[in-house]
Amino acid sequence: MYNEINSIYDNKNKKLENEQLKEEIIENSGSTSLDCNKHNLNIKLISIIGEIEGHEISSNVTKTTKYEHVLPALASIED
Repeated sequence: MYNEINSIYDNKNKKLENEQLKEEIIENSGSTSLDCNKHNLNIKLISIIGEIEGHEISSNVTKTTKYEHVLPALASIED
C-alpha cells in the first residue's frame, strides 16, 4: 500500500515537473513542439507578437518580435 501511494505521488511530481519545464521553454523561446498527438505529427508553435522587427527598430509603442528570434526557429523547422 505504501509503495502504491509513493508511486502515485512520484508520477504526479514528474507530471508537474514536465509541465513546469514546458512552461519555462515556452517563456524563454516563445515556441514549443506538439509531438504528442494521435497522428504522430511533429507540430511547432512559434509566438509572434505584433510585427516582426527587422534591421530598423520600431517605435516603443509598437509591439514587435525580433527577426533574430524567428529566423533560427524557422531554420530548425525547415531542417
